[in-house]
Amino acid sequence: MDYSHRSIAILIFEDVHLVDVAGPAEAFKEVHNHSNFHYDLRFFSVTNATVRANCGILLNPDMPLEAVPKCDDILITGGTGIDRVMYHAGLRKLVSNWLNEHPGGRILSVCSGALLLADTGVLQGKQATTHWRRSQDAQRIGGNVRWNFDRIFTSEGNVFCSAGVTAGIDLALHIITLDVGNHVASTVARELVVPMQRTGGQSQHSLLVESKIMATDRLRPLIDAVIQKPDRQWTLDELALFINVTPRTLTRYMKKEFGIPPVKFIELVRLQFAANLIERGEHIHTAARKAGFGSSQRLNRAIKRNFDTTPSQLVRVLKSDDPSVPI
Repeated sequence: MDYSHRSIAILIFEDVHLVDVAGPAEAFKEVHNHSNFHYDLRFFSVTNATVRANCGILLNPDMPLEAVPKCDDILITGGTGIDRVMYHAGLRKLVSNWLNEHPGGRILSVCSGALLLADTGVLQGKQATTHWRRSQDAQRIGGNVRWNFDRIFTSEGNVFCSAGVTAGIDLALHIITLDVGNHVASTVARELVVPMQRTGGQSQHSLLVESKIMATDRLRPLIDAVIQKPDRQWTLDELALFINVTPRTLTRYMKKEFGIPPVKFIELVRLQFAANLIERGEHIHTAARKAGFGSSQRLNRAIKRNFDTTPSQLVRVLKSDDPSVPI
């Protein structure tokens, strides 16, 4: 293998999510502007024909399916079209045999591309993630996969999965760090004006903002109430009563709309609230009390449980405002 160069075959298909393709591709291509190392990006479709991305843009493959094994790595992108293309016999054979035929090669997936990896057995016995909205689809595939739908990306051996959309860029920056080092990866992040410090363990959800955007009318009053009073000792029964549903119905709603149960939602809101307070200069003990944790010890445990980091890193992990901060 040429250690100054690495080739990556990127899958494109009808209704592929354009950012799943373009995000990682831009990050990989930018490396050559800051290093002697470069990535040779090739694009392929299972029909060897032009495809239309979900936003309407036409994408042209530049290599046939038969030539893909000549590349070092393969990147399986996501989008609604993956549900059709994942049953293509040639693609399935290519993916399932990749690691055996490429001892030093990698398999990368973005968003729902992980469903293909799961269905072909690549993820057997491994941890993985995908976009939280596809969590039920992933679980229906079955198999011995350790799914973690709250992760930005996962890595185990030479198999890497990302949650999708901009998380594909996070994964690309992680790969660049492995290949070229943190300095080049940080430079690429600054050039793309994206945060460098979003590690794989970060939650897919920034709930103080995203939950209010994603919530339907039936949950929005509850979401607003929790965000306004995170220190209230919310029980599942109280949460359900707030919108006049049963606890079981509320849990079903929350899992469908946010991919997490109510108790997990409360904890993540409190963590975000605590991060905001700490950023404004509040002592960690005060932030813990005002956010509803009661004590800094409970806050510390929640930070470790959700982000595998320390209180001093909490603001950087949750706020992600400075693209120059290294991982």
